[in-house]
Amino acid sequence: DYSVTMGDNGSTGLTIDCGEGVELSEQGISFIFALPPMIFEQGFTIEAIDTEYRCFTFSTTNEVAITRNAIQPMDAIASSEAEGSCIIDAEAMTAEQLNAAVVEALDYGITDISVNLAEDADEAMFSAIAAALAATVDPSLEFMDLWQHPDIILNKIDLTISGAKTIPDMVFGFSDFENENWKASAVLNSVTLTDATTIGEMSFYSCPNMTSFSAPNAITIASDAFSSCYSLVEVNLPSVQSVGHQAFEECGALKTISLPECTSIDSFAFLSCFEIETIYLPKVTTIGAYAFQGSENKLKTLTLGAVTSVDHSNFGIFHQFNDNDIKNIDLVLSSEQKVMTYDSSTKYWTAGTEAFDFNTTSFVCYTFKSVTFH
Repeated sequence: DYSVTMGDNGSTGLTIDCGEGVELSEQGISFIFALPPMIFEQGFTIEAIDTEYRCFTFSTTNEVAITRNAIQPMDAIASSEAEGSCIIDAEAMTAEQLNAAVVEALDYGITDISVNLAEDADEAMFSAIAAALAATVDPSLEFMDLWQHPDIILNKIDLTISGAKTIPDMVFGFSDFENENWKASAVLNSVTLTDATTIGEMSFYSCPNMTSFSAPNAITIASDAFSSCYSLVEVNLPSVQSVGHQAFEECGALKTISLPECTSIDSFAFLSCFEIETIYLPKVTTIGAYAFQGSENKLKTLTLGAVTSVDHSNFGIFHQFNDNDIKNIDLVLSSEQKVMTYDSSTKYWTAGTEAFDFNTTSFVCYTFKSVTFH
């Protein structure tokens, strides 16, 4: 008696709640899914979630043509596919219910957890997730234990959060014990935020085991969001437009940062990213003080937009005024770049109206290995 409707373009995800569940037999049970007669150009995915929050998945990435009055058999969904993963639909849950669901999944040894939240999910819902993660850590361990020996955490979690648009401040990060769930910061291995547009201040501060982060729809990254995530290697932030103060400070494992839509980076944004080799910011126009300080030794290519403002307080955007520190960096600027002039009273470089001379290797008082344009 359950009725569902799919969008005309076939892109809508549907959830069928079977209440207390459908009991399966050892011989297996067949399910019939009625889909609209159309072509699914990218295929489709069917996920079955059991009462222990294990997720069983069947996917096809090839084009599938559904025709009227035709039954198309599919391979069986084997239970072995469910190990280590679950999906929790928490849109209608309370924070207490969500916490219980995540705790139950963790008790089953599941390490790949996906949570679907309401678009306007409040801080309590995120705290419910963080509290469940924090509870898996030995209560006797102190911060320095986890900071100096992050491998002490054996069951690291891959967390996916969908639905929610805003990630609250400090919710998964360590913040001088102000956050009672600070131990959650040590548990995260990877984080995917499918729908978030804003990543709050210190939200993932000092997550020592987090190696990858993806938020394809994020637009704003607040201050210290990933500061001291010293194991962070992979970052996917294709839509970000602004990066806050110290957002990636001391992300010592990062080798590449690519923010193709970013227009503004605040002070100390990539401070002490000692291993970074490539910084790709092709639309950045404003740069804060010390933005790239500490990246000089390994940095090979720095791509910027048509820069209009650079805060050159004290040491500037790099560590020193000394040209030798920048000698191995290839700078790539927009072909729309204008000549920059320095105001000693404000300590800012600002763009004028005259076109930049790309025959020079100097830019805002630094001499680079080369200066080219894109």
